[in-house]
Amino acid sequence: MYSARSFDSVFTESLATGDSNLVSLSWGMIEVGKDTTSYPVPEGKLVRLENLGAVGKAYDVTVDFSDPGMVGATFTLPATVNVSAGATVGVPVGLTLDPTQLPLDSNVSDVPLNFGVMEEYYGFITFTNQADAADTVRVPFYFVPRPYSTLTQGANPDTVMSIH
Repeated sequence: MYSARSFDSVFTESLATGDSNLVSLSWGMIEVGKDTTSYPVPEGKLVRLENLGAVGKAYDVTVDFSDPGMVGATFTLPATVNVSAGATVGVPVGLTLDPTQLPLDSNVSDVPLNFGVMEEYYGFITFTNQADAADTVRVPFYFVPRPYSTLTQGANPDTVMSIH
């Protein structure tokens, strides 16, 4: 027995891929300090969106996190992407983090701020054909904002003056 989704995926006219040799986009661990409200992640990504059909297509683009509580991350993407028949386009994907909204523990007084506190962020970037909503492809994404601290050394090399 086969599922309709499996059948459709084999005979699809639309393909989307992420990182080279992968289907997904992965930023891995991203070091984030708490001294800004806007941190554009330097590593931009590119989704390759391919139209195998005989007519051009316009796709609506949306981002869905696996948990609506995942705040503090914003993707920069076009709202719509047009792909000519038989063509492939590169869709740039930018990521900006707001450390003030990330789930970091700021009430820790006896250890460095946010030490060991990490939250995985993942979900999908979805491309939906405006003329046929059944013609939809998704690219998974993943990243982990990793808090960091800065140490300041005092006059004595064995003494830490401050942790930020």
